[in-house]
Amino acid sequence: QLRRCNSVRGAICRATTASVQVVHQHRGAFYVRGRQSGKYLGATHDGHVIHDDIPTDFHLFVLVPGMDVFTGYVKLYHLASDRSIFITQDGLLGCYHGDFEEHWWKMLERDDKGSFSLVNFSTEFLLYSNADGRLGTFQGDYFEDQLFFCQRPGFGCESLDGTVTPMEVEGLYGLEDAGFLWEGQQPVYTDAFQVRHYVRDASRNLQGIGEVWRSLAPLSWGSGVDRQLAEMPRPHHWAIEHIPFLKHLAQQGLISESHGRNAVHASRPIGHVRFRHNGLQPFGAISFALAAVSDGQQVPLQRTWKRAWHGSTLHRIEQIAREGLKVGKKG
Repeated sequence: QLRRCNSVRGAICRATTASVQVVHQHRGAFYVRGRQSGKYLGATHDGHVIHDDIPTDFHLFVLVPGMDVFTGYVKLYHLASDRSIFITQDGLLGCYHGDFEEHWWKMLERDDKGSFSLVNFSTEFLLYSNADGRLGTFQGDYFEDQLFFCQRPGFGCESLDGTVTPMEVEGLYGLEDAGFLWEGQQPVYTDAFQVRHYVRDASRNLQGIGEVWRSLAPLSWGSGVDRQLAEMPRPHHWAIEHIPFLKHLAQQGLISESHGRNAVHASRPIGHVRFRHNGLQPFGAISFALAAVSDGQQVPLQRTWKRAWHGSTLHRIEQIAREGLKVGKKG
């Protein structure tokens, strides 16, 4: 269901006041707050876009960078509902799944205090949050209630301080340097979830590294072979210093360069690699022991354990390391 918040400045979407405390934490998450209204942008599970005086889990966002023609634009990804802020051609504002032109927004910097306006790619509507309780979009003139800023979680809502700049590379929001080079030249970037990798193409547009791109470069572009980690004198130190996500885990005390169970897996000729029924042994790479849960120790298999893939969804590693695997709603 969509809520009408269109170009008529008198259209009203009343704000609500919440009292629930924030419990969700994510490394790349922040609040989007109106500079004039002081209200926090958010969304509900049924797709309504809201703005409230007190932030909760329903007000946390992460920027997802756009690729190709959407380079320089971002999605306002809503963590609580797994959806993104969306506006239709006739001004209907909502929070929905999918990947449409109406999902993409440009963050236009307005001053040196971290303020910006949000302009939709498809409709050119600007989002606004007014102190009188109105939340909506408007196409045309620039108004003070169209200014927003990002605030870090946990900062008091009684003031308009706590401004944080979202991660950004070369003017592209939602990106950070992954610490690797593509074919030894171009920097490889990743997003807040560490689930996709990006490079610039010849036109300077952002492209995701998928199977087609990988076919044009070494197969192991993202492994230790790229930097010959296995041959470095202090490979774990290098990895923590140059890969932002690993540095974050080290700062949280979950990994360290000196853990006794860290390992270096020597390089081997590809012709000597054999499948051993339960997978391939790593080679030309390094591994870190986690300092939480089992403290890097091998422990007997328990029948109550749940199988899990720890592949590209690296943003879950910290939670798993801190709390262990949990039985979900589906068992």
